[in-house]
Amino acid sequence: MRQLIVKLKFSGDQKLSEINNLTKKVSRLETEIQSCRKKQADGHHTTSVVVTSEQRGPRARKHSPKSIGLNQVPTEGRVQTVELPVDSGRRQYASVVKEAKPKRYKVTVHTRCVHQPEDIKQILKSKISPVEINVAVSTLKSLNGVMLLETNSREEIELLGNEIQTKCGE
Repeated sequence: MRQLIVKLKFSGDQKLSEINNLTKKVSRLETEIQSCRKKQADGHHTTSVVVTSEQRGPRARKHSPKSIGLNQVPTEGRVQTVELPVDSGRRQYASVVKEAKPKRYKVTVHTRCVHQPEDIKQILKSKISPVEINVAVSTLKSLNGVMLLETNSREEIELLGNEIQTKCGE
């Protein structure tokens, strides 16, 4: 029992001396870092973080926000300010609804005969090449036995509709 206690005391003393050595190293490194920062500040421009009027508001955080990107704004003298984005992940409902969404122009394709939507899709892919008529089809969906094609402009829809009528007829 005594031997165990002696071993525990000895290992505890070793751990304590290791801790003391490590704390001394950490304090030396901290002083070294501070001196390097001081030299750097004297030799180069310094930067400071400034909260702009846009960042102050009802939703401004008390703590520093997550940084996605920094906007550097040069100011007078040697001081440079950095604007941080505030709560960039959250948007108000009104701003999302107000955004202009690109218009989609749609055409539906169905057959006079009884075909499944997958069959219609295969027929369209085999007979029509959007690259040849210079049309960008953004989506191709099957809805209740009908194929729905979407493009970004009215001219593209007209070209695509004419091509479908001439090549597929039915």
